[in-house]
Amino acid sequence: MIDRTPPRQTTPALPSTSVLPATRAIASAPVARSRAVRPPRRRAAVLLTALLAALLCLAAPATARAAEGDLTVGDTPATVFRAGDTITVTGTVDGDVFAAGRLVRVTGTVNGDVIAAAQIVEIGGTVRGSVRAAAETVAVTGQVDRAVTLAGQSVTIAAGGRVGTDATMAAERVTVAGQVDRDVTVGGGALAVDGRIGRDLVAEVSEQPAIGSAAEIGGETRIQVDADEPAPQPTAGERIAGWALGALYWIAAGLALTMLAVLLLPRAIRTIGDTLRGRLWASLGIGAFVMAGLPIALVLSAVTVIGLPVAGALLVAGIALHLLAWPVAARVIGALILRRRGPALQTLVGTPILVVVVLVPWVGMLVALVAQATGIGATVLAWWDRRRGETASGGVATGAPLAEPTASAPAPGVSATPSQ
Repeated sequence: MIDRTPPRQTTPALPSTSVLPATRAIASAPVARSRAVRPPRRRAAVLLTALLAALLCLAAPATARAAEGDLTVGDTPATVFRAGDTITVTGTVDGDVFAAGRLVRVTGTVNGDVIAAAQIVEIGGTVRGSVRAAAETVAVTGQVDRAVTLAGQSVTIAAGGRVGTDATMAAERVTVAGQVDRDVTVGGGALAVDGRIGRDLVAEVSEQPAIGSAAEIGGETRIQVDADEPAPQPTAGERIAGWALGALYWIAAGLALTMLAVLLLPRAIRTIGDTLRGRLWASLGIGAFVMAGLPIALVLSAVTVIGLPVAGALLVAGIALHLLAWPVAARVIGALILRRRGPALQTLVGTPILVVVVLVPWVGMLVALVAQATGIGATVLAWWDRRRGETASGGVATGAPLAEPTASAPAPGVSATPSQ
């Protein structure tokens, strides 16, 4: 840190003593040369942390001193704090410059350090100390006698620009077309070198660097390219094995659901399955209508406080319908194969067939929708038939049977033996 503030001179808007030493400590932190001690990415992280801390320390005094639009700094015998849209240093500043804004430009001479946070930072003049800047675009076209620590989307040391000691940069694109007298450390995406580096070039980038024919590197060049490699594609055998394992998992889950439904509701599953087999198209149409209309009715009911109980009932009914649809569809598929067996065995056979077909790409989605719709529609139809039968008989259901019919006893005097 170079401080040429005249003795006995006071600056009325300088920050409090608790803030200024912290900012000066950050600004004067030496840039130590490290050839392989700290990886570039770790150094980049430390760089960004230091710049953020500097910006936080800058915020309070800068706001107190200036929060204007375009500001121009002429000859100033003390440290400068500025915040605005555009800050331009055209004169000679015998101290440090702390600046935050959209554009920070130095065309004059700063006899101390420059600490800047902006959208664009341009160093076109002379900085006798160091430059630490964070911006979307940072360009050094002038001379920096000490070190630069730069972070952004694009960082450039242009042709004609010069850094007296080390340059530490982290950005998506880093370009070194000027001169750096000592080490260059880079972490980021793309790197292009077409200038002169006095000692080592250490970089960890994601793209192959472009080292021009005019580039001069006085020391070692250690570049690590961490390109994003595409993930290895599984082989046909691995894809088949993965599909088979997924099918086994879903078959086990489907069997757990369907067999539980059959064990708890055997008569209901039998009745709904018979309804589905006898009224397939009606079940499909009603099920599609319920699947489309139930969410709308649920939302409309939940809009008002009075409709919340209705919305809760609709939600429970919808969950029950969706859970019953799969056991019913699986039982119907099993009944087509095992006609004279019980619902449990039919469901046990039908569930794996339904799951395997559903897992077939493209076709499985259509089969799942049809199975869901027909199961829901058959459940609604069976419930409606039962309610209609209870109403017609005064409380005794006369609709679809809930159990297998049994043979009735013959009337008195009538032989049960069939006539020959």
